Amino acid sequence: MSFRLLVSLVVYGSFASSSLLLAQERDAELPKVVVSVDDPSPLREVAETQLKALLPTVQPKAKPESTIAKTGEFVLVGDLFKNGGTYALAELHARAGEETAGVAFVEWIDGQWELRGLWKIETVWRPKEWKWDGKNGDDYLPIKPATEPFKLVDLSGDGVPEVIFAGEVEKYYQEHYLLRFDPAKHRLNLVASAMGEPQKAGKYVRLDFNSGRRAIWGESQFFEWSDGALIKKASWHDEVGYGTNDPTFVEGEGIGKDDKLETIRVGMGHGADMNDSDPYVLTKNEQPYGTLSITWKAQEAGADVSMSDVENRWLFEKITRLPAALYPDAEEARRDHPLLRFEDVATVQVTGAAEAEGLFRVRKSSPKPHR
Repeated sequence: MSFRLLVSLVVYGSFASSSLLLAQERDAELPKVVVSVDDPSPLREVAETQLKALLPTVQPKAKPESTIAKTGEFVLVGDLFKNGGTYALAELHARAGEETAGVAFVEWIDGQWELRGLWKIETVWRPKEWKWDGKNGDDYLPIKPATEPFKLVDLSGDGVPEVIFAGEVEKYYQEHYLLRFDPAKHRLNLVASAMGEPQKAGKYVRLDFNSGRRAIWGESQFFEWSDGALIKKASWHDEVGYGTNDPTFVEGEGIGKDDKLETIRVGMGHGADMNDSDPYVLTKNEQPYGTLSITWKAQEAGADVSMSDVENRWLFEKITRLPAALYPDAEEARRDHPLLRFEDVATVQVTGAAEAEGLFRVRKSSPKPHR
């Protein structure tokens, strides 16, 4: 199943089912792009043939440096992981009548390059100066892609960079693949993919997803590293019903008192037009949890800000148990105007479970709106 088909499957379902399908299908599909370098296969054979032509043109270097090989492939070479070794990541372009593995990872050992990793991932990129001229042609892409196929970013905070592959481009997004270096085996492990470049968010790694063409929903998932793997600690999903009968809601996951992820949904009505006087309906792990009513105070003079943004940042913090500063749009919003504190501009009333009343209680405080 292609990632394009995968996304089309999840666009039309509710979050409870579509988000779960998204995670399950991605987890199932990801290993399929990995090609074993220990076992013989037609793809490995093709890749090794291409590498015999490519690698003699690649000179070992200490400082990471990118280059275009004489055979046309983009290569990133150097001490990529700050361990004193020399490695290279190389595109493998399709040849006429041949299938390609997409990306190869090699290490310089005893005067020669040794294959350490192989993936069936088509890297898509264009240089910074690239601009489509508006005419259909071989260089057409529906969105502006990455400017390089490989990127080194320290997403773990340990000083050793992870690797991001810029993958296939669909109509409204570019698939990105996240890999982590295994210092014991000198290999790269493919750990995740996302519909955008993985981001460092505080101590977390944030992966973003969305429904694409109809812009019905967006979702951010927050992970921590554990033994080279990503462990989900929170998520945030914002969805506007496409039809008048489709639910509009936000839903998040956060670590509860039992140290397990719990899911809380705030139902806001149906469709894009909602009655602001209706209380929000709360559920926890798909069970009734209570209702939430928000009353807005007079907005501060000169504060040009959407109340829905203020509300969502507050709900994000309450539900995910993460700082409001990690809300996916917080940085962009902060550049545009002061970030108002929900506590300074609204009051709430919660009915239902005592736990819900405690979770959504507005705590009064004195700090002023900040940038």
